[in-house]
Amino acid sequence: MTPEHLPLRSNEDVAALFSLKRPCQDCPFRRDAPGYLRPGKVDEIVREQEQGTPFFCHKTTTCTGYKTTDRRARYCAGSLLYGEAVHRHILPVRLAIHLGLWDPRALQRDVPVLDSPADLRAHHGGRS
Repeated sequence: MTPEHLPLRSNEDVAALFSLKRPCQDCPFRRDAPGYLRPGKVDEIVREQEQGTPFFCHKTTTCTGYKTTDRRARYCAGSLLYGEAVHRHILPVRLAIHLGLWDPRALQRDVPVLDSPADLRAHHGGRS
């Protein structure tokens, strides 16, 4: 394995996962950005979030799919805010909060984020 594709080894690696504080300009969870995801992708995001699969920022990884060993990947700040809005933080997020490795108050809340699966689907032109 290359160094950027190694499992997490330390608390610093966990902190890096949570290093994004604000959704990027074209984050799919932003209410004020144009919707661009196909309906099937939105359904996949909703399903994976409900199942507890982390959502990585598209600007931090070139991998497709879910890769737990991609050390360049960062959790999407928009998805973290969305998880908070739907009252469903995924397990790694809950563990990081419980262990004191991340505080949700670190997120910048000055960006309007979609706050339900129906809003996410409607925003991207899918069914609600």
